[in-house]
Amino acid sequence: MSHTAPTLPRLRARTVALACALALAPAAVAGQDDAPLDGFEDPPLDEFTAMVFEVVDIGFCQFPDIPDDAMRDALADISGHTPLRGTATAPIDAPLYGDGYFTRGDGGAALAASMIAWIIPDAGEITQLCLVLLPADSPQGLEGSFDILGPLAFDEDAAEPDPAYMLFGQHVARGDDGGTVQLADLTAGAGAVAFFGDGGEVLEAEITFDGALGDDIPLSVAFEIDLMNEDALTFMYMHTPQ
Repeated sequence: MSHTAPTLPRLRARTVALACALALAPAAVAGQDDAPLDGFEDPPLDEFTAMVFEVVDIGFCQFPDIPDDAMRDALADISGHTPLRGTATAPIDAPLYGDGYFTRGDGGAALAASMIAWIIPDAGEITQLCLVLLPADSPQGLEGSFDILGPLAFDEDAAEPDPAYMLFGQHVARGDDGGTVQLADLTAGAGAVAFFGDGGEVLEAEITFDGALGDDIPLSVAFEIDLMNEDALTFMYMHTPQ
């Protein structure tokens, strides 16, 4: 099935000023049925991450076609009031800004979410983290704190219980032609997600994660985010719930 990305911005009213400047296009979406991943035979991580992105929220990981200084000016105009706010201490020390969406599954007991986080230093190149959060062991409820693991940190043969969620990611930048260039995949790592303030259409969350991009580039981020419910996203498990 082919997908055509719509052209309308996917940001809330409170970030419309930034949306006008960044012209973020929404992702086209796949079907709505829960999509367990049992039976896959360890494809390369980059292929598996790309597949996860395409299933959950195809096309969302596109870098805004706007110069870095214009992005900084747009954020300054709205005082950095984006749905995602936080900091990175690796690969560089810089603030994070961005947005994110979620959809519920398993009768509302779990979610899948897609998020973008721009790493915006005071000077130099702006890059972007694209993140997808998926349930690993059918967590019950969207309130409280849950463990997260990066894809290569997960050991399905380990004796301890699975983490509640797994985090997949790509680090991207703007290419010379204005398109999106992938720098590295999120590999290992661990962290936590805390959900609170579930208002139905908006779910507040805090995420901390320390891991690696590619073979040896450290990643350390902490951010809070107001996730907006988007039923057009596709919910999927890393494992079939028992």
